[in-house]
Amino acid sequence: MVEPASRAAIEFGSHGLIIEVASDRAGAAAPVCDAVQAIGPAALRNIVEFIEARREYLAKKQAHAV
Repeated sequence: MVEPASRAAIEFGSHGLIIEVASDRAGAAAPVCDAVQAIGPAALRNIVEFIEARREYLAKKQAHAV
């Protein structure tokens, strides 16, 4: 649920997110987080790509409004 909740938070104007990410690398040190509740790097990448696309959309929208 982290990914859709993150998207919703951004849509509603959140200026930041705090997300716990667990490594999926083989041989990585034991996670210092609760890996069961953390997302993986791929989900984080999806969230970041959404944020970047949303930022670009809003910048273009604001440029056309002026």
